[in-house]
Amino acid sequence: MNQEIPLVSVVMLVYNHDSTLEKSLRSVLNQDVDFPCELIISNDCSTDRSKEKIVESLEKYTNENFNVRVFHQDKNIGLGRNWKFCNDQSKGHYIAVCEGDDYWIDDHKLKKQKDILDKDKEIGIVCGAHKIIAENGDILEGRKSNIKEGYYDLEDIQKRNFISTCTTMFRNNILQFDEKMFDQVLQDFISWNVILSKEYRLYYINKKIAVQHVLLEGSYSTKYRYEKMQYYISALDYLIKRKGIRNKRFLKKTVVSTSLKLGVKFSELSKSDLSRQYLIKAISSYSPFHSIRSKVLALYYLMNSQFSV
Repeated sequence: MNQEIPLVSVVMLVYNHDSTLEKSLRSVLNQDVDFPCELIISNDCSTDRSKEKIVESLEKYTNENFNVRVFHQDKNIGLGRNWKFCNDQSKGHYIAVCEGDDYWIDDHKLKKQKDILDKDKEIGIVCGAHKIIAENGDILEGRKSNIKEGYYDLEDIQKRNFISTCTTMFRNNILQFDEKMFDQVLQDFISWNVILSKEYRLYYINKKIAVQHVLLEGSYSTKYRYEKMQYYISALDYLIKRKGIRNKRFLKKTVVSTSLKLGVKFSELSKSDLSRQYLIKAISSYSPFHSIRSKVLALYYLMNSQFSV
């Protein structure tokens, strides 16, 4: 066990991951590194055998360059607070994230990403492509693999969030959490906006370096797609209100245009209350100059529907 000050902290957020934890832990401790690292595992009061699986796995897998610290929360604190807890514990220059239901497939992931961050101080985040595996074991094509390798800025992520948390490494001490952030579902998207708003850039590696597990009835269902659009609007509203976030004019226009899309979709699904809610939001959100075309279209759909304002 390496007791030196770590250069990289790997944080593993665990909640009811007993079926995947061993693979996740093995993928981290199999990393080929020649520098001191730490692995911080925080079990968020799981109700399955996650606690026992952590103990069993750490008896099977070791790495002389890793110092492993395990925390078991006395009560469930939620994903966001658990992430903040792990970040607060991190001593490394850089932080990498591997949740207990994901795993890495490149044994040189940490070294490659550390080298990139070492060489270019303007980079705040390094990430890459990933594979997606459904709960039934089917391998789904990674949605981010068509992104070209290279540098990206905040505006690119705000237009299309192609950062997968399980592939990331970012600089320590540049991600600040607040209590209102924990009310949001898309806390990862918010985090990348916070980091890149500090004038940092992103570097994307066009190679699949991690695997993400998804629920078929969740992430790939039509219902979830519309729910995620609602979460996205909520996250944008939060970012617009938060100090220090750049490019807010674009975010406001996106709230308007996304609200319009949701209002129309919910109308097609005969969800009249939700349709009315998001059409009115498109019309009333922010100033008239934020996406005038979307506001006019929203008013048109509202007036020509079965509802009235």
